[in-house]
Amino acid sequence: GNKNFTVERLTGGFVNWVGRVTIDDDKVPSKPAEMPQTSWNGARSVIAKYATPYIFTAGPAAPFSILRQTIEARSLALFASTPFTNAAVPNTLSGVPAEQPAIRVPRLLFHDSQTHVLLQEDLGTLPSLGDWLVQVPSPSEEATRRLGTAVGTFLATIHKRTRDPAQELRTLFANEDAVEFVVREVISPLRKDFALAGLDGANLCNFLEQQWRQGPGHNLESFCHGDLWHASVLVAKDEQYAALIDWEFAGVKTIGSDLAQCTAFLKMLAQSPKTPASAPVVSFNSSMLQAYQTTLGHELSTSPELQAKLKLLFGLNLANAATWHPWCDCAKVAEHHCEHVLGGVREAARWIQIAMYEAEGHAGDWFDTA
Repeated sequence: GNKNFTVERLTGGFVNWVGRVTIDDDKVPSKPAEMPQTSWNGARSVIAKYATPYIFTAGPAAPFSILRQTIEARSLALFASTPFTNAAVPNTLSGVPAEQPAIRVPRLLFHDSQTHVLLQEDLGTLPSLGDWLVQVPSPSEEATRRLGTAVGTFLATIHKRTRDPAQELRTLFANEDAVEFVVREVISPLRKDFALAGLDGANLCNFLEQQWRQGPGHNLESFCHGDLWHASVLVAKDEQYAALIDWEFAGVKTIGSDLAQCTAFLKMLAQSPKTPASAPVVSFNSSMLQAYQTTLGHELSTSPELQAKLKLLFGLNLANAATWHPWCDCAKVAEHHCEHVLGGVREAARWIQIAMYEAEGHAGDWFDTA
């Protein structure tokens, strides 16, 4: 019969409308009539996502294909313990969550590409990784190292298992609109920011766009999260696991690209004057990098081809991180004129230039210097 629901919009949603749907009455349906092929498995709430044909918080001025929601549904289905019939995706990575209980991926419960609605497991009201790392009092070094190690190991595991993926996976996760979105919304605006920092923005951005469109080549590709930063990782209240959410940008990308993005944002977080103590951020990040490199293996992680790609991607993401998020309260931060922003942009440019020219003395290991 009809059920009463409470809908609460969640403020963390940037790309989509995101809310928590809670059943109000005492009887919890195992399969609500309004949601065929869906089982809440006794849960009283789910997370609902509604996709608009643009970035939800930016409006029609920032168009973005709703294919992103199908990409997220397919991503979550990869980790499902049993194949999810609606997604038509093999559960290639189904064994990974069981092997690594310190990492959670939300279960896909329902997806309708016609109404653009996705329902997933509600993991509860958990702090983001960024909020957890800067809380007062700070999390313990043991906790930051343990969860950093868990995230790094998890990412390296899925990257190794999907290295040079089969054509089926490539087709399922092909999303040319996401490629163009990054060019339009991330790379192109950096021309002005590089110029503000006294750099050749046209040359740097032309190289970034060329490399972004070109990709790394099959042998250096794997299935990746695609948008991993400190807001797309949640931390359990008991600090026993971290959860990776927001898989809209997932796809076949450069091995290690998730690390390049997450590390760039964590670097800015550690340097932010708003951060009470940088030690927890540095501890988590260094543990994540070390575990990733160890799990991925020395031969692949130190290959010159992959190192060059990681330097480039780290530079791109550092520039994006520096200009996208208000890391300080300086009067000129909104115009990207303050030294906190410009310092990040200049360091980002240095990494991009290293990738461009492989300058003598700059060919060190990215994992050791990021």
